[in-house]
Amino acid sequence: IYHYAFTIMHCNRMIQAAIFDMDGLLVDSEPHWRAVEIGIFDTVGLHLTDDQCKLTTGLPTDAVIEYWFSRHPWDESIRTRTEIGAAIIAGAHEQIGLKAEPMPGALAVLRFFHERGIPMAIASASPMPLIEGVIDRMGIRSLLTTWHSATLEPRNKPAPDVYLGAARKLGVEPKHCLA
Repeated sequence: IYHYAFTIMHCNRMIQAAIFDMDGLLVDSEPHWRAVEIGIFDTVGLHLTDDQCKLTTGLPTDAVIEYWFSRHPWDESIRTRTEIGAAIIAGAHEQIGLKAEPMPGALAVLRFFHERGIPMAIASASPMPLIEGVIDRMGIRSLLTTWHSATLEPRNKPAPDVYLGAARKLGVEPKHCLA
């Protein structure tokens, strides 16, 4: 990532800001999400494997729940979809806050842009408290200008709304952002 960013910075002076996804790009959080999903879905009799959970990697939590409920409906008198979602988010927040590590090169690329005065934001499908937990876990609060959650937008990923919202918060036209 570092060498790619360096090349871009020298080839394109139009870049005024950088916007980063969080899960799986800046922080190795995906294994923690999957572990929590496996444990929570197990409570309603849905026994998922790590590989099965990879099918929904990157989807918002509500979409993950709907994906599995449509294929393997469970008795919602045991646990509703809303309860499952809250438990997954709480469990992921706890596990990621305790265990997640930066992805290789993530801290170097953040420092690279910071040293050059390029404003940076995180644009994530994760809820704001989880984003802030990762920021603190990685010790990168001082490197970032802002962060934004797709949960605050009308549409979640894969719609670009969270990136457009991050660009607005940065005060930079999206065409001048590296995402």
